[in-house]
Amino acid sequence: MDLIIEPLLSLEDHLLSFSPRTPVAVVIDRLLRLHNAPEWRDPITLYFCGADDEGVRPQRTLSALEFLQLHSVLQRLRSPVYPTALGLIGNFSSVLLASCARGKRHLLPSAMLCVGPLEIADLPLSDAIGLAQRHQGPSLRDQARALIQAQLDHILAGLHLAPGLWQAPRVLSAEAAISAGLADAIVPIQTPTPNHEPNLEKHANHRQFQRDQH
Repeated sequence: MDLIIEPLLSLEDHLLSFSPRTPVAVVIDRLLRLHNAPEWRDPITLYFCGADDEGVRPQRTLSALEFLQLHSVLQRLRSPVYPTALGLIGNFSSVLLASCARGKRHLLPSAMLCVGPLEIADLPLSDAIGLAQRHQGPSLRDQARALIQAQLDHILAGLHLAPGLWQAPRVLSAEAAISAGLADAIVPIQTPTPNHEPNLEKHANHRQFQRDQH
C-alpha cells in the first residue's frame, strides 16, 4: 500500500490534516513547525481523516509505538490542539483525539470512532537486540511489550473514562462518542456555496465555530 501524505492545510491558520497513511515523522515535523511558529499561542486545528475510499473500515491503523510518539508530542506542544474527526477513526486515533484539549474535541456528524483493546503488534527490534534475543530467548521482546502496555494503561487511566470502553471492539457514532467522553461537540455542516471552494468554506466555518465556543 502506497503511503499518502496529507498536505499541511495552512501553516498560517494552524490547520493540519492527519491520516493513518501519513508517515508519523511527517505529522510530527509539521506539528513542531506549528509549535515553533511566532503565533505559537494560537490553537492548532488537527483533522483526523480516518475512512478509506469505501468508508467501510479505517485506513492502516497506527501502531502502539507510533501512537506513543504522537501522544508524547501532542502533550508537549505549547499550542492547544483542537481536533476534529472525519470518517471512521481507529482505536489509537480515538485515544489521541480524547487526549487533546477538553471542550474543543470536535466530530463531524458522520464521524465514527473505534474503541476496544489497544493491541501491540510485533515490535521492531534492532540488529543488536535481535542478536541478544537469539542468546537470551524472548525475554527482551516480552519486557518491551510489558513496558509499552504499562504506558498505554497509564494514558487510558489519565483520560478518566469508563474502563469498560476499551474491553471489547466496537464502533461509536458521533453522539455515542460524546456520551462516552471521547469528544465534546459535533461540528455543524454548512452548505457549500457555488464558488467551487467548498474546502476553504468548510475550514472558515469550523474556525468560526471554534471562536464562538472559546
